[in-house]
Amino acid sequence: MARETRPSLQDHLRMRQEDEFVGRVAQIGDYQQNLGIPPGNKRHRFVFNIYGDAGVGKTSLTERLRQIAVDQGYLAACVDDQRADDAISAMSVIADEFSQNRARLSEFQKRLAAYHKHRHTLESDPQAPDGVAALVTKAAVAIGISAARSAPVAGGVLAQVDPAAVGDQVNQARAYLARKFKDHADVRLLLAPESELTSAFVAGLNRIGADRPIALFFDSYERTGLFLDRWLLGLYSAQYGGLPEKLIITISGQNQLDQNLWHKYRPIIADMPLKPFSEAEARQFLASKDIRDESRVGDWRGCSLALGPGAFVAAGFPAGCATPVSLARSAPFPVPATSNRACGSPAHGSPTPFTAGIRPSPPVPEGPGIDDDS
Repeated sequence: MARETRPSLQDHLRMRQEDEFVGRVAQIGDYQQNLGIPPGNKRHRFVFNIYGDAGVGKTSLTERLRQIAVDQGYLAACVDDQRADDAISAMSVIADEFSQNRARLSEFQKRLAAYHKHRHTLESDPQAPDGVAALVTKAAVAIGISAARSAPVAGGVLAQVDPAAVGDQVNQARAYLARKFKDHADVRLLLAPESELTSAFVAGLNRIGADRPIALFFDSYERTGLFLDRWLLGLYSAQYGGLPEKLIITISGQNQLDQNLWHKYRPIIADMPLKPFSEAEARQFLASKDIRDESRVGDWRGCSLALGPGAFVAAGFPAGCATPVSLARSAPFPVPATSNRACGSPAHGSPTPFTAGIRPSPPVPEGPGIDDDS
């Protein structure tokens, strides 16, 4: 007889966090609705772009959407600037999170382990030609000389390097690696690690995606986008092969995706611009704390709060009301109207209340939105 699965402490924590989540009803509803729309329907969106000022609640909404996807049977993973500093480490984070849910990107992880092993061998080899180990380690060859000048990892290394000199180093590296490693696949892996590993990563996504929908989340994109934007665009351009059709990616950052780079993908993108608390959301938050004083609504309208669990609100509430409501990482605790400037209330020139869900992504010839008829 199978043993009954008992809930964990984290299960109870998650349920309480969900109870504390306030606002963003339209965005949550649109995301949930999209999960039920077949990929072949023109109303289906494959990319969600959450953007807004620091502290407005992007990370909390991202976490909420992730949980919704998981509850709907999606295999989910999230990458942020705390755990990834290049495309390879981003793929590694995703693979690790998948493994925790018994879904392994086996070939990718095998190739990644080989890459780290061989890179260590190069770094510790006293016979390696000058500069070759550094060149391979920085993945400058994979990025390409022109792209490397603007890449966050290799750009600083190559900014002052003569292209002809780098070309000589590349040739030396290729010859040295061919002697050092007999397997041509290992040579390609070291010369172009991002490309080689991404191909294995995409193949793994397709294998898993054949049986289970996938939701990937990229947070803090104002920072992670510096090294992920080019890589994600490569994924969508089929540079590494086709992607599974049941893959939804959410990108969250302070800025909207660059229209000059993402314009061709506008028909599959849903924008989710976030603004501070509207009056309705302020009322909802206060009601969740059983506070009925109408005078308090103005204190909270326009506050740049993350609308989910993560910190304690202690200012101006009766004892016992300090329950988790996640605040912006950089924003101060909200306080009563005497300090409304910290909350950016309408009286001090805050943006107008947020009243819409997903805005249609202009320009799209058919003009579909999630709420449009197919």
